Amino acid sequence: MSSDTAIVLLSSRSKTILNCLKYYKLNHPVNEEKDYPLFIYHFDEYCETTKKDVKNFYKGEVNFIQVNYEIPWHISEEELYCNRRDVQYVKQNFPPERIGYIHMCNFCFSEIFNREEIKNFKYVIKFDDDSYFSKPFDFNIVERFKEEKIKNDIFGMCGFKWGKNFSQNHIDTRIMLFEFVKYYVSSRDIKIKHEALRNCIETNNLANFHQLGWRSDLTIYEVQSFSDQRWKDWIKAVNDYGGVYKYRWGDCELLELYAMFYFKEGILDLELLKSGVYGGVNGHIPGYSQAPGVKNLPFFIKDMKIGIKRNY
Repeated sequence: MSSDTAIVLLSSRSKTILNCLKYYKLNHPVNEEKDYPLFIYHFDEYCETTKKDVKNFYKGEVNFIQVNYEIPWHISEEELYCNRRDVQYVKQNFPPERIGYIHMCNFCFSEIFNREEIKNFKYVIKFDDDSYFSKPFDFNIVERFKEEKIKNDIFGMCGFKWGKNFSQNHIDTRIMLFEFVKYYVSSRDIKIKHEALRNCIETNNLANFHQLGWRSDLTIYEVQSFSDQRWKDWIKAVNDYGGVYKYRWGDCELLELYAMFYFKEGILDLELLKSGVYGGVNGHIPGYSQAPGVKNLPFFIKDMKIGIKRNY
């Protein structure tokens, strides 16, 4: 049976992914003879034993795809977030060895939903490789999304949002983001549809901006949404400015902001953490570990004819 839905993951934790998929299949009802096609992206080499175990377990198409990564040519080594030693979070928690996390943010924002192998699907589900679905869903994600799209003006759905609490760590990973957003919407004359974000900008309220919520982990979107020229413009603006690599802007924030620009409800919160569908600490499999690093690639100067606009 063909499927109009794909599941995508960017994985580096080969020790957790099999359990993650088991928890997902155990607790999520799917009315199909086979599981949704699965696309597992990874940097560098991936454990061959784990690949075989996943393919033996999963009753559907499984694709392991190695993807390239590199530091953008227009960002100097000194500008990289992990080298900003004046930032508290960097000094305490983000040494150069964590550059792989920045590559992850970039891939999950800029590329994963625009991959050629995904474009033939109608819906795409994404979750982390350490997600702990410890209690059954009482709905099918795709069917719920279809229902919500009819009733509400949403870009997508997510498993939970982080809430209104924020710490210095959050501030330290959103440096210049508010200023960038204000310039972006002004320069393009965007009439922001999400009331909370619109109020933040109109009142120039940085504190409220940090407390917007921000979606996390399990998400579902319509694939065609990522063919919209507005989405392509947003990616280009963020990448030209280099916010992900210079300031560690997260894919969660960048996706949610786009949703707030053009959709009244933005990304719908399913509150799966509150309902107990997610277990563990913030939905992580107990005993999960930090994702391993990536190879240290030298700076690669691309074709200078491409050019870059330094203003955003």
